[in-house]
Amino acid sequence: MKKSIKVIVAVLAILIGVVTLIFYFSKQQEKDKFILVDHVVEGDIAYRTDIMKVLNEAIQYNSEIEKSLTYKLALSKIKDQIAKSGLKTEHTYLTYSFGEKEVTSIYVEISDTAKFESSFQQFTALFHLLPLADSTHIFLSENKKMSVEKRSKYLKINFGEGAELTLNDKKVKPGLKFKKLIQKENFGVINTTGTPHLDSLDYATFTFVFKKDLNLTIDWKVARNHPVQLNSNSKLESYPTQKNTVHVFTNLDTKKFISNINPFLKGAGAECFEKLPQAASALLQLWNGKASVQMGGKTARETIQFITAFDDDFNQTEKRIVKIDSIPNLGFYWGTNQPKESLDLIYELPNVKLEKEKLQIALFPTLITKLEDTSVKASSQLSDYKNSTFTQLLFIKIDIPGIVGEINSEKISNENLRITIQMKDWLGLRDREKIGISSFW
Repeated sequence: MKKSIKVIVAVLAILIGVVTLIFYFSKQQEKDKFILVDHVVEGDIAYRTDIMKVLNEAIQYNSEIEKSLTYKLALSKIKDQIAKSGLKTEHTYLTYSFGEKEVTSIYVEISDTAKFESSFQQFTALFHLLPLADSTHIFLSENKKMSVEKRSKYLKINFGEGAELTLNDKKVKPGLKFKKLIQKENFGVINTTGTPHLDSLDYATFTFVFKKDLNLTIDWKVARNHPVQLNSNSKLESYPTQKNTVHVFTNLDTKKFISNINPFLKGAGAECFEKLPQAASALLQLWNGKASVQMGGKTARETIQFITAFDDDFNQTEKRIVKIDSIPNLGFYWGTNQPKESLDLIYELPNVKLEKEKLQIALFPTLITKLEDTSVKASSQLSDYKNSTFTQLLFIKIDIPGIVGEINSEKISNENLRITIQMKDWLGLRDREKIGISSFW
């Protein structure tokens, strides 16, 4: 072999070796690099945020609505301590779990060990945290509703009735789908299947803005046979009112919902059904997915009374008196193929009764009922209902002093159901003591 060729081969071998070493050490550094999300245990709900922003919003909420001086001082003290604690607050993970372990967990990275060790002592004193026996990094509050895991690179704080139980959790690494989604800033995920890891074929995500207006958007994605579908007949009837103070309608295909819902949500729904009054559960089983409620303004109702009187000669006469009353205007439509049975069940609901062949709901005027082939109607006046076409599955709009908002649910694709909740000027709720039944009219 020529000397020049040997030199080239040697140089190439050296270059390959250098590249291999660089690649190896870079991979090793990447492997050893601490990533907080790798230590997050997947909860039923998880959210990535900045903990300082959360505290600022809590302080704002307290200042505008709760107005509790004790609560405000506590939040402000926690905020000041966290600011000086050596924690990396901008990448904080929050998880919440239902069921037996109804607990909220906060994961936050430690960026300055010296500062953190000093502030952690104050933190344990503030919340009366005591180390568990034979442990230097696990702490539990005296009332057992708060626990803390102090690791070398991060801190995990658990709140709730299941805070003590959470300490026994096996450290299961989060799934790839969960990690990919939760890395987004101000972004949350919901486990809709109850599995240990997020199911890529059935899950939900959410984002929200929490300022003067509250805006929450939830996207529930199901890859095949989404359980939430619009009724094949998109027409829906609603009672006409002068004002749309409250406007509600829903148009859901209940058969597809029952047949396609996953076992976890079906079980959760069954538990909710068991807590309902028996009449309410039976009524929902007869429902075809169509309903509407309309409230707002007042209407005139004529009532006729006959009273017995005597003329000048003491002859008995009957006198007819016509009375015009101004009453709240409202009406509802309930879709069902068994209207008679449904109306009977409505009368069995709490705070509902039959009064002079009319429907009487507590705090509302008596309503005139009408049974049709596929519905029960009840309203302040015998009026023709409007027949409209709706593409939304659910729509709720409330516009009264102190409560102005909308909830809208619609399919934006075959696989995705989007739910949006908007509360306008939600801080007006501080005047909630002024909100009464009269606000609706």
